[in-house]
Amino acid sequence: MAQIRISKLDLALNYLQMAIDMFLKNQDLLCVLTLAGAADEILGQYATRAGKETMLDLLCSSLKKEHAINMNDKTFKWEVLNKAKNSVKHFKGKDTEFIELNPEEEALSMLIRAIGNLYSHDRTATYNTPALMEWVYENRKDLLPYAPQP
Repeated sequence: MAQIRISKLDLALNYLQMAIDMFLKNQDLLCVLTLAGAADEILGQYATRAGKETMLDLLCSSLKKEHAINMNDKTFKWEVLNKAKNSVKHFKGKDTEFIELNPEEEALSMLIRAIGNLYSHDRTATYNTPALMEWVYENRKDLLPYAPQP
């Protein structure tokens, strides 16, 4: 294969689109978590460069305030908000060999973070974001800010 040149934005969009497609097909949710996590990190940098708060920053401040969590931001982000993402891609030092997590919840959380960062960056969405939002509406009404009436 020949060498390619690709922008970090296009790379993140590819990761996010593939992760959403895989999630909707219920394919390897740990890979979805990893791809969405990579997209979240890149798109978070784009949001930061645009002078916007990242989804990680917003979640951190909101959850700490709502639940009166007394932990510095860096620790809360690393040990709580990024724990699942980091646990599936790192294994060093005294890390345990096995991890426990809910793949669907963690993958969905990371997808939503990445989508939020993309929207914050340039007010766009991937072609398959509406399908994911429809899936959330149909399968995870508990995540919606209000309970839709049947």
